[in-house]
Order: sequence, then C-alpha cells, then structure tokens
Amino acid sequence: MPYGSLSLNGESLPAFAPAYSRAKGIFTDTTAVGMTYRVAASQIAHLVPDVLELEEEPLMTSLFLSYGMSPVGSYSEYAHQVEVTYKGEKFHFNLLFILDNDAAIFAGRELLGFPKVYGKTVIEQFTVSPHRILDNLHLFKNSSLVA
Repeated sequence: MPYGSLSLNGESLPAFAPAYSRAKGIFTDTTAVGMTYRVAASQIAHLVPDVLELEEEPLMTSLFLSYGMSPVGSYSEYAHQVEVTYKGEKFHFNLLFILDNDAAIFAGRELLGFPKVYGKTVIEQFTVSPHRILDNLHLFKNSSLVA
C-alpha cells in the first residue's frame, strides 16, 4: 500500500492555502506610542503565571501600535505587558494584545503564542493647549477618584 508524500513540517493545512505564513514579516509605516507606570504586585499577580517573579511594584508597559502595512495588511494594536523575572533574568510578560486584523491574531496566537484578541484601537493625533491640560489635572486632583 503506498504512502502519501506530503511532509508534515509544522505548517498549517491545507498546504496549498495555509492560514498564515512563516515568511519573515516586514512592517512599514509604523506608529508607536508607549507609556510605562508601576502598580502594586497584588493588583496584577492574578494575571501572571506562578513561575514568574514580580517586584513589589512591577513596571507595566502599555503600547499603542499602528502598522500601515504588514504581511497581513494594515492594523492597529494595543499591547499590555508587565516586567517579570524568570530564573534571574528580567523580561516583559505579555498580558494582552488587542488588535483589529484576524490574520494577525491567528498568526500571533497560533504561531507565536501571544495572547491576542479582536478589538479596535485608535491612535489619534490632536493638539491641546497647556491651559486645557492644567484644567483637567486640577479637576482630576479634586475628584473623588484620588484618595
């Protein structure tokens, strides 16, 4: 009895039309905005695997990314990360990615293991006067949100 000749090399099936490619990705016309801040470990520990160590106030990173072109077309993405230690080495653990491109979600989740979900993120550029910023800070400081 003869055998098939298709080599199972880890690519998705059907082989003639894979859901995603392992080709090297080239991203162009990219915009990125990031911010870092610290939180109490107790606020984030339930989202971090028990083999990863957190500082008392771990560094958090939020990234807003817009890709004008990628191997799967254009899309926007939000990434949320926390700094952890594993076997004495620090790195950023990815908590969540929110993006608006199905192919990028599948490739990121299935090929790379990133926690990607569908959602819409928008990066907008606008101009605000310094007076408006100070007014908003004053309102925030005097609100019930600040203990």
